[in-house]
Amino acid sequence: MRLFLAAIVIVIGANIGISAVNKVTQFQDARMTRFCESVPVGDSYDEMCQDYR
Repeated sequence: MRLFLAAIVIVIGANIGISAVNKVTQFQDARMTRFCESVPVGDSYDEMCQDYR
C-alpha cells in the first residue's frame, strides 16, 4: 500500500513538473517571437531569430 501511494505521489509530482517546464517554454517562445519581430533583419540576431520569424 505504501509503495502504491508513493508511486501516485511521484506520478503526480512528475506531471506537475512537466507541466511547469512546458509553461515556461511557452512563455520563452512568446517572448522570443516578440523580440525577433522587433529586431530588423540583417542585425546580429539573425541566427538566433531564424526559428521565431
